[in-house]
Amino acid sequence: MALGKLAYRPEIDGLRAIAVLSVMIYHANLGFLGGGFVGVDVFFVLSGFLISSIILEEGAQGTFSLLSFYKRRVLRIFPALLAMLVVCLVGGWLWFPPVDYRRLAGATMAAIGSYSNIYFYREADYFAPDAITQPLLHTWSLGVEEQFYIVAPFLLLAVLRFPRARLTGFLLLFFASLAFSSVSLFHNPPLSFYMLPSRAFELMTGAALALGLVPPLKNSRLAEVESLTGLALILISAAVYTDATDFPGLAAFVPCLGTALVIHANTAGRTMTGHVLSTAPFVFFGKISYSLYLWHWPFLAFAIFRYGAAIGPVERIALLAAATLVSVLSYALLEQPARRRGARLPATHVIALGVAAILACLLVTKIIRHGDGLPGRLPPAATDFVAANPVRVNLANICVNTTQALPDNAERMDCTIGKPNTPETFLLMGDSHSEALAGGLAAIASANGMAGHLLTRGGCPPLLDLERLSVPFFNDCVERFSRMATLLGPNAITTVILHARWAVYDTGHPTANEPQEHLNSLGDGDPGTNRKVFQAMLKQTVETIRATGRRVVIIAPVPEAGFNVPLEMTKALMRGEDDRFPIERPIFDARQKDVLSFLASLGAIDGVKVLYPHTLLCDEKQCRTSTGGKALYIDDDHLSPAGIALIEPLLRDAILK
Repeated sequence: MALGKLAYRPEIDGLRAIAVLSVMIYHANLGFLGGGFVGVDVFFVLSGFLISSIILEEGAQGTFSLLSFYKRRVLRIFPALLAMLVVCLVGGWLWFPPVDYRRLAGATMAAIGSYSNIYFYREADYFAPDAITQPLLHTWSLGVEEQFYIVAPFLLLAVLRFPRARLTGFLLLFFASLAFSSVSLFHNPPLSFYMLPSRAFELMTGAALALGLVPPLKNSRLAEVESLTGLALILISAAVYTDATDFPGLAAFVPCLGTALVIHANTAGRTMTGHVLSTAPFVFFGKISYSLYLWHWPFLAFAIFRYGAAIGPVERIALLAAATLVSVLSYALLEQPARRRGARLPATHVIALGVAAILACLLVTKIIRHGDGLPGRLPPAATDFVAANPVRVNLANICVNTTQALPDNAERMDCTIGKPNTPETFLLMGDSHSEALAGGLAAIASANGMAGHLLTRGGCPPLLDLERLSVPFFNDCVERFSRMATLLGPNAITTVILHARWAVYDTGHPTANEPQEHLNSLGDGDPGTNRKVFQAMLKQTVETIRATGRRVVIIAPVPEAGFNVPLEMTKALMRGEDDRFPIERPIFDARQKDVLSFLASLGAIDGVKVLYPHTLLCDEKQCRTSTGGKALYIDDDHLSPAGIALIEPLLRDAILK
């Protein structure tokens, strides 16, 4: 087994520099290195190599101690991390509305508790445009590494005890992780991106070198070729990958392999590539890379949250420069002193201090979360606005005649609404936009002694026969809408209401400020065929429902703001600025022109009626997003209770006529 790799190797600091600078350029969106996120994968390989080397070296010498190992991890990770978390909480206090401050507190808890990757798997899309306004999103990678630190000692010590199983055990775990990453990438991309099992092969790529599974090179020329090839794989990945690259999976193995090649080629002696990576600029950025990784993202996140994504490249470069300055101070005043002075302390004392810091941080974040983001810190106008404007659709008590427990932001509904113990006479089918209307319909139905059925799921267009598209994203929709066969059978339902975010399904993509993924595409990812498929399927759905003798009501599109309305209004009130953000009518018309024309053609079918929310929300010049100090939306495209109140005449028309 290859040991003795613990001497300082400056080219590894050079690799750290490439990794962190790639990530910074990518995050700053400077127009190049669209795949700079692979810098994180370079870090994973380096961590796998270095941590495995330490454990194997000490384990072979009989000096390994779990307490000492975790003491070093605490001293390495916690001082700069805690400082960054505290600064972010202060920044959030000053600039974040309550909903975002509460979310920041949750992310802080996850970061200090080493489960950021799990938290953001549930909460965030790393590649979404609004991801940059979440100051702690980048800590997901720390969660992966810290979870690796938990399992690595036991696995590597087992290798020392059972050396004959070293290669077999490694290959089984490596290929299991790579297979899991590749398969889950197409079935559950966030799971593949964030979770340790799908990233373990990257850390194990570095561990393979520490385990001595790759024989050393004795030919210096081959070493030169290997080192240059490795660096090229890293740089090419950073240059040619984009947010649309299927990642991680096999694509992630390319920069990982490149990193391993550079490490391996420079083990016996330094190559020319190694000499370049060992020069002062690379070593400088490599030494501060941990602090730089921690600090650069919050600088960008707070600035973009405060001033908008339109800040230019000069401002972004200035932010990175400021983050670099703070990182130098963090390295000199926090990282280095903590490691030097902490080395003299007993492991139990260091770990106890770490636990105390965690508990203190958890206490602060619990106060913020239980205080619902502490709205009392805001100016009075902003406090009043927050109190009067929900930021989610509350569906907790909407269902009757059911024992099903539902959260207040349920993504799927299949229940009776309106007056209990009353035959259902209408059916509302659609996506989350239908759910937004459900409360208004339920109130009208209850007041008129009626009941209806709610059959919805977020992201699911109200179309029958979705299964014929073979689009994995729609598998849950197919399951949900399979209930239509029963609901369209003999019963008291006389009206079927269809509503959705029609433009998404018509065009195959959301608004410009949202992720341009074809998750909702009906044309198998081809926008050119999307409209044709959508229109044919909606017409067939309407005709199928009409064939049962029922009336069909189609509620046309709600104007899409393209920005989070209550968030922007709150931010404006916090700054004492104008809180009105209307949608220009030409923007609505351009987005919805084809949809409205097609829906009008369906309205010409006997027994089909189309109702138009924009006639109540828009005039000839603008579409309102607020009225009387209340937001008409809970986000960028779902109507709030105030918005629903404005279109109540339309909803009454849907079920009472």
